[in-house]
Amino acid sequence: MLNEKEKKTLAEIESKYYMPPILNLVGQNFKEEFDKIYDILVASKGEVEKLIQKRVENREIKDATQARKSIVGSAFSNLILWLFLHCKKEGLIKSGVFITSKPREVPHYKELFLIDVGGETQKPDVDIAIYSTQNERLKNCLVLSLKTSLRERVGQTYKWKLLMEVAKDSSEIKIDTTYLTLRQLRHWSVLRQ
Repeated sequence: MLNEKEKKTLAEIESKYYMPPILNLVGQNFKEEFDKIYDILVASKGEVEKLIQKRVENREIKDATQARKSIVGSAFSNLILWLFLHCKKEGLIKSGVFITSKPREVPHYKELFLIDVGGETQKPDVDIAIYSTQNERLKNCLVLSLKTSLRERVGQTYKWKLLMEVAKDSSEIKIDTTYLTLRQLRHWSVLRQ
């Protein structure tokens, strides 16, 4: 069962002009669709391109190239978030596990996501947070930082791993910096707690 914030997030994703051609290609077995994300995005490229061109013709957007770049990253994270929310809606993820793309919704987000390094506050790249609570306190939190390019995977992931290690030493909250592929994530136990 989705909470009101999750229902709103689902509706927001579905209302983005470029998402319907993508979502139309998703099968009904939402858990299995995580293995097909790349194929779904590639297969929807033609229909999404038609929408971009129509918006250029209608002068709703000026630069089709920039729109494509923006859509690639957004569509990837939105599709993953949409799949997680549908898995929860179908009962594959317990109702006590919450899914958000807004870090501020996570209890104790400041202690978890803001890292003080030499007097400067660093905020890690949090695309999706999946968390559970116990007695109104954070129990588990899985942070997904989604990368679409090799440069991001190599450079940014290493940077945030180091910053999270610094944070681990100064935080009361236990931080584990584990890196998972989508296939591994499907089987991760935090989703069932």
